[in-house]
Amino acid sequence: MTRHLGRIALVTLLAACGTSGGRANDRAASDTTIAPQTSKASANAELTERAADSVQAVGVPTAVADVGTHGEDLYDQAKASNWPRATAILDSLNRSASALTSSERTQLEGVLDTLGRAVAARQREAALEAANRVTFIGAKLTEAYHPKMPADIVRLDYYGRELEIWAARKDLARLSTVSADLRGTWDTVKPTEVSHGGTAAAARMDALVARLAAARTPADYGKLATPILDLVDELEKPFEK
Repeated sequence: MTRHLGRIALVTLLAACGTSGGRANDRAASDTTIAPQTSKASANAELTERAADSVQAVGVPTAVADVGTHGEDLYDQAKASNWPRATAILDSLNRSASALTSSERTQLEGVLDTLGRAVAARQREAALEAANRVTFIGAKLTEAYHPKMPADIVRLDYYGRELEIWAARKDLARLSTVSADLRGTWDTVKPTEVSHGGTAAAARMDALVARLAAARTPADYGKLATPILDLVDELEKPFEK
């Protein structure tokens, strides 16, 4: 989900299955520091290995899972304005996309072009928006493979990052739409979460969703983004066993 569609878990966001603890740590670090620069070769090797390890257990093709993982990782690095690292991740993302089926690649083509331009120009806001959109599409792609991790759990991660993006831009119209989408997604996946033993985490998400419904200002929405993202890590755990 690092803020971490490795851990969708998508499946990074489902692939997100294998890295949910690290994602929470990356979230905190990306708010305050710029990650150390690494060579493209070492960065690519690390990303590919981590994404592949996290998804093989849930039956999603590695290339599909990698798309979500790399999109989420790129979001974190763009947020930290670590452009060398973001560029390395973009290279890995493009390689993973090239290994998809033609119909899968078609769903990503426009957003990858937008993301590439944003990273090259070091346009932080545009890169954040496009990277997060990659995770959303990645979550959708995993559904055809019936992953253990529900795609809607991964989508909650996507919507949590959308709250970050649009709260920072003070766009109340978009925040209202994101809030409604998040709440609808949670209503859909909550029974599955509870049936898999996630009762306590589900109760905490209910409370956050209630606060989200009551939000009126960009600051109200923004304050809920991190708690929601952190809680998604807990919601994923019943599906990682």
